[in-house]
Amino acid sequence: MPRCPKCGKSTRSLEFCPHCGARLEPPPVSAAPKPSSMMPFVVGGLTVLVVIGIVGLIILGVLVFIAGFTFQHLAASSYVYMSAPGRPDVNSTFPVNITLWDRMHNTTVPYALITVSYADTETTVTTDSYGNAVVNVSFNQPGIHPVTAAFSGNGSVMPTTSTLNVTVFSPSCYDDTLVGRCSPTSTSFLCADNETLVFDCTDCGCSPGLVCYNNSYACMKEDQRIGYLITNLQRSTVYVANSYESGSGVVIEQDGTRTVILTNRHVVKLAKSVSDVKVTTYDGQTIPADSIVVAPFDMDVAFITLLGTYGQPAIINTSEYFYQGESVVALGSPLGIQRSVSNGIVSNFLVDKTDLGYNFNEIQTDASINPGNSGGGLFLESNGHLIGINTAKITSAEGLGFSIDIRAIEKLPDRSSWSKFQPLPQCYDGTPYGGCSRSSPGEYCSSGSLIDYCQECGCPQGYYCAVNGGCYYG
Repeated sequence: MPRCPKCGKSTRSLEFCPHCGARLEPPPVSAAPKPSSMMPFVVGGLTVLVVIGIVGLIILGVLVFIAGFTFQHLAASSYVYMSAPGRPDVNSTFPVNITLWDRMHNTTVPYALITVSYADTETTVTTDSYGNAVVNVSFNQPGIHPVTAAFSGNGSVMPTTSTLNVTVFSPSCYDDTLVGRCSPTSTSFLCADNETLVFDCTDCGCSPGLVCYNNSYACMKEDQRIGYLITNLQRSTVYVANSYESGSGVVIEQDGTRTVILTNRHVVKLAKSVSDVKVTTYDGQTIPADSIVVAPFDMDVAFITLLGTYGQPAIINTSEYFYQGESVVALGSPLGIQRSVSNGIVSNFLVDKTDLGYNFNEIQTDASINPGNSGGGLFLESNGHLIGINTAKITSAEGLGFSIDIRAIEKLPDRSSWSKFQPLPQCYDGTPYGGCSRSSPGEYCSSGSLIDYCQECGCPQGYYCAVNGGCYYG
């Protein structure tokens, strides 16, 4: 507590002494320390440093921004341009064209390595001096497939990636019909493997009321089809004749130098020699036989070989099953009338037996089979396939003809083992055994002698056949 300077007593007052009333002097105030003369300089330096730092950071940011912007502007100005054919097909290999473009300099980037990815494949290509490259790709499924091209960049061009979505189609024709299918807009046309529409009425059918002829040759009405079929079969049918007998035959084989004719054995049986057998084709050519072989087991079958190519081989049915009641046509030269045809049905299937006891299958038909039809073909009306060789007719009944089933002929031993044709012995006038004499009408050569047998050989005009076999005038 302060003391009064006059009475010396302690006092709480700061202005007058309560004891003596003397004025008290205020206590001295301590003087503040005098600041150092260096402080202004320290504070100013720190401020300058802070300002300099802030300005430096700002300048650095600006420089980084400018550098980044400039680099990005210059190096990222690139683009991979890609293109592909307009309609690639499944499993076809097609090119994808690639161009690496520098957009800043408006030019391409040459000799750049580009990685191309598609499906499960990755490959690399290098652009040429013009900045172009080509990669061949293929997809095994239709649909939209991505093809990606990636450029990893270089000193002047930034990396870039582009993707091309390629639509891959199933192979089809111009009307969008898929390969192997029938066109919905072009009746009877099939889209072939080469992606073109081809006429194929076998697989694609015909318009209502029309039928397909000759394995897709044309669509036509049924009666027209049969007419075309018969005209075509005539090319396979020939007239076979010798000095004493005539009949028909079917062309079954050609190899460029020879033609093979199938006929009946009895058609050539009476020939004086191989060359005595003459074959006349549908177009009027007559060719002598070069060789003849006859079937074993006394089967009524023979093959005639001609030198050269004539006619058109028939299509032989050896596997397709045909049915009782199925329509057939018989072709031949009845009574020497060439290019004759009759129609009927398959009446029955029979088993016949040769004189040597060999069993074979025969087809019964009501198609007209007359003398001269022997050796001609029996064909299916549906497709023209050869199913039999006409051989006989029962003269005492109508509509009762027979053909040897072509499959029975196929079952015979290979014809290389068949016997060569041998002329029969002859009577004194040259008539072969079993033949009718040309010099003595109505007479038959039997065991070396001519006998009256007009029932078999007939009589000249103006004569009649007597019961005893002789021909008599009147």
